[in-house]
Amino acid sequence: MENNIKDKYNVDESYKTLSLQPYNYYKKGLKWYVLALVVIGLVCLYYRNGMPEYVLIIASTLTILIVLWMLKELLFRIPIYYTFDAGQNKVFKSNFFVKNKALFDLDKMVLFTSSDNEGWAYAIGEKRKHLIKSYKISEYFGDSKKSIAKADLYENEILSKINELVGQVNP
Repeated sequence: MENNIKDKYNVDESYKTLSLQPYNYYKKGLKWYVLALVVIGLVCLYYRNGMPEYVLIIASTLTILIVLWMLKELLFRIPIYYTFDAGQNKVFKSNFFVKNKALFDLDKMVLFTSSDNEGWAYAIGEKRKHLIKSYKISEYFGDSKKSIAKADLYENEILSKINELVGQVNP
């Protein structure tokens, strides 16, 4: 199970750095977008001659929305990486467009739980500013036994490594 969570978050670990991709697990959900596009395409193909205009408009609108949502996931959410670098005492954010943008100093980082309608997740932020600007670094967890077990595994395999890096900055 240890490798499973590291694969899920695409964790890359070295002596003084740790990188993780908190939305990497969204890749599994992309199959549903593709399936929806295939179903819409098959329905349109089957009824191509006898399809009313309003059905064509609805199918086209759904197709455009699904493609836009999928592109948003592929370009703006899934490629996000956070790198915790004890050597430079920085937390970096990288995505499809920007590489290694420094967010704040590692020794000024605070780890906390953030909650909303989807559940709670681990997040990071700069001390004294984390309630204004924070960055989610885990999936959402709930109160079920399975979800609590996932949260414990995340704490043991990923958060503990981040805390070790913070400790390397402040001996």
